[in-house]
Amino acid sequence: MSENQITPSPKPERNDPWIILLPAAVFVVVGCVLSVAKHSERITVGAGSRFGSVQENVMDVEGLHVLGWFGISIGVAIVAYYFKLRRELRR
Repeated sequence: MSENQITPSPKPERNDPWIILLPAAVFVVVGCVLSVAKHSERITVGAGSRFGSVQENVMDVEGLHVLGWFGISIGVAIVAYYFKLRRELRR
């Protein structure tokens, strides 16, 4: 090696998989929003007519609540996996 070349220093090994918490937070926040919904969401179907567009319910309120609790449980499972992974990487 010549004296002018710079050797890259090795990166320190990081054993903290904190990036797993980001999707967990997304699942929990969206799940909380869906689980407290009081009205079903509506979407516009079709191009409409001169009397207005046709609106359909996407899902009833009970379905939104079930979907919300499912999202919250997925988020909690991801957080549990994060702590299990941290414990395994510490060994």
